[in-house]
Amino acid sequence: MLSSKNKVIIYAQDSFSEKSAKTGIGFIRYGICETVAVVDRKLAGKTTFDVINGLPKVPIFESVESAKKSKPDADILLIGIAPSGGKLPPEWIPDIKTAINLKLNIVNGLHDFLENISEIKELATRQKVFIWDVRKYKGELIVANTKLLDWPVQIVLTVGTDAAVGKMTVSLELTKAARNSVSNADQITEAEEFHEVDFVPQKVAAIEQKKSTDVRKKARKQERKRKTAAKRRK
Repeated sequence: MLSSKNKVIIYAQDSFSEKSAKTGIGFIRYGICETVAVVDRKLAGKTTFDVINGLPKVPIFESVESAKKSKPDADILLIGIAPSGGKLPPEWIPDIKTAINLKLNIVNGLHDFLENISEIKELATRQKVFIWDVRKYKGELIVANTKLLDWPVQIVLTVGTDAAVGKMTVSLELTKAARNSVSNADQITEAEEFHEVDFVPQKVAAIEQKKSTDVRKKARKQERKRKTAAKRRK
């Protein structure tokens, strides 16, 4: 649903902090597209760098309207807060409706789905924007099994005994570090794990194809070196 061309406003009203806005902070650090603004009236006028060490300088605005006015090329509003239980606070609905009226597509990672709220869904349809409830899976949910063990890949599973303890960040940092050593490291996110039947074979096939290509490239390189060395000996 997202590509490198999108421009994202992160919604973190009254909550942009390391404790409450892990989704937004994670997206700023690791997202595939640019975050151009954050919404948090308590921190308006500051940048994300001022609030959390190590983040780039993304401006913070008091409202969705002011963020969109300053960043007219923004096309996504990403819900960047993870409240307890993943529930959608009712007081967020007016801001979400405002975003839709401003032609912003909505990305929602909460357990409460925006598509299930009729007034939100109908408004999005009228304004011709999409709602992506990231955790919503329209296929058949299956009970966890050990099928992944049948695939020729090494797997690191990150689990925790509580929320917001760093599972996602650890996974992303391990993936980044692994890519410095091997070219085919990747991460399966929460949204993807429910698509095991469709996703895993494709992922493994791609990994195996890349491995095969890398082996052939290495073999050709070694052959060129051998021929060059042989010419020099002559």
